[in-house]
Amino acid sequence: MIGKLLARLWLGGVIAASVVTLAACSGDDGGETTGQSTNGNANLGSAYVKRLEFPKLKTDNVKVIVHTADGEVNYAVEWDTKLNSQHWTCYEMYDSNSKANTTRYYGDPQYPQDPLYPTTDLIRGSGYDHGHICPSADRLVSKEQNYQTFFLTNMQPQRSVFNGSADGYSGIWLNMENAVRNLARRRSFCDTLYICKGGTIGSGGTLTNQILETRYNGLVVPGYFFVALLRVYNGQYNAIGLLFKHEDNTDTYLGDYAMSIDQLEVLTGFDFFCNLPDNRENVIES
Repeated sequence: MIGKLLARLWLGGVIAASVVTLAACSGDDGGETTGQSTNGNANLGSAYVKRLEFPKLKTDNVKVIVHTADGEVNYAVEWDTKLNSQHWTCYEMYDSNSKANTTRYYGDPQYPQDPLYPTTDLIRGSGYDHGHICPSADRLVSKEQNYQTFFLTNMQPQRSVFNGSADGYSGIWLNMENAVRNLARRRSFCDTLYICKGGTIGSGGTLTNQILETRYNGLVVPGYFFVALLRVYNGQYNAIGLLFKHEDNTDTYLGDYAMSIDQLEVLTGFDFFCNLPDNRENVIES
């Protein structure tokens, strides 16, 4: 019931009466950070990792990769150097970076090496799709930003029907991407949308079977995929989580997969939106 209510509130563009009001956004670049003195759980380090879209960074066997283009942050990835797979991609959508000024990249190679972290393409020939975590269609504002979404570090192995690329199918991951993008572009609903997506690769939480399989070449296939969204409009913040089992699924209704951020954190073991002040984070995520 709570999932269906959350989805209706979000996807219908209606905001619950218990919205928490925070300080107003700091402008179109979305690079807002929060005071460390009021947040004992915030990321430490560069200004990048203190942005609101970032979850709490893992401490073992990880590398944070931040891609910039056109003078702004395009997206960031937490890469597991031991498993040779990503934990998540996080990014922001707001008015100036949500415009469709270009077309999807079609080049050779189709999935280029990440110049900041070259890695082996374990997905190729596996029978799984190269599943975008930051979608190409979310970054059509420039050719450079779109090209960067095809880097191997922004990919996870996904079943074709789940991903939405199989002939005649519209997979649930594609349906989710379209819904999130529509929300982000609705100026009457959202000034900035902070987004974190990824797949479970045994990184903690209470979910069982977090890894669907590990292939002979070391490819780790997530058992679930998650989405954490933090929305701001006129200085008001609220959040929602989505969790999908990695299986053939063409569902168009997302309500059955919606939950609070607190619930998503318990299940996946990630701490989303940790850079919010603790008192506000606790209310928003519950």
